[in-house]
Amino acid sequence: MASEIETFSDEENSDVENYYSDSGESEDENESNIKPKSKCFTIESSEYIDYKNEILGEPTYIDSKFTTYHIKGGKRTKIFCNKIKRYGLNLPINKKHYKNIETELLTEENPLFCSEFVVVEYTEYETNDKRLLISLLDGHHRKCALDKIFEHHPKFEIDIRVCLYKSDYPDSPETKKLFRKFNILKPFVVDFDIMEISSSIINELNGKFNNQRNKFILIKDTDAAVYKPSIKKSTINEAIQRRLELLKNSKHINANDIDIQFIILSFIKYNNIFSQKKLEWFKTDTEFGVSTVSSIMIDKAKKSNCFIGLVKLESLINNCIGEKYN
Repeated sequence: MASEIETFSDEENSDVENYYSDSGESEDENESNIKPKSKCFTIESSEYIDYKNEILGEPTYIDSKFTTYHIKGGKRTKIFCNKIKRYGLNLPINKKHYKNIETELLTEENPLFCSEFVVVEYTEYETNDKRLLISLLDGHHRKCALDKIFEHHPKFEIDIRVCLYKSDYPDSPETKKLFRKFNILKPFVVDFDIMEISSSIINELNGKFNNQRNKFILIKDTDAAVYKPSIKKSTINEAIQRRLELLKNSKHINANDIDIQFIILSFIKYNNIFSQKKLEWFKTDTEFGVSTVSSIMIDKAKKSNCFIGLVKLESLINNCIGEKYN
């Protein structure tokens, strides 16, 4: 039964970004011919060190707790914004907030930020994508504002300061502690219970649907495009957080009311339903269907027995999270 709760409850958020859009997440017809990268990178790898130097440059201050960088000029700042990956469990973008930042920067004679961008580097993490070894922990609204400005004003000039902290790996308690520390003071309320629930749901889903034999990962922590039936971590995280926020506000449901195992069973139930569907259903169904689904995607889903990444994410989230409260 479809949920009666709307995904977005107010006009302010209705056009922020289409977090449920399938753009950038459709199947690359040549993907089956691409061999997976076998090399693993750590922060000691020369390739990562070169990448880090490209986006941050030389440090201006180093001590036992953090390292600071002064990125000078619009060209260098644009490189940082283009290449730094957002923290996968970050808060959903608030359009009003980043638009205020954008307007303020464009109307200042000498635009500047009074606070640093905060990035985190993962010292105990190994990955086949060097970009995942460092991510933007605080400042994603400022980054979004700069992205929009550079899109229309490519010669925009601004210096930024970046503060780099170290943690062990992306989803660890230590990283989440850092995230809380830098997000406790905001011009809007941050609900850390919602962040923790979203993180738990994502970890549980990967535990249920990842397939080591086929090297399949359902929810991928990357800023690059992912190919169905995989889902980008930031996309599903923001979808889950918005859904939980809506349930909290409209149904007065708090963290203690959320049964994560019931939610995971709901995803499994829908996965079993989708496994019986044919290509035409995925392309034409009005509630769950996505027109970009191809036979290649369905074949990949069959090999991994994971079909939930083929459907419209908005409908999936609405039906699996909070449906029992309707």
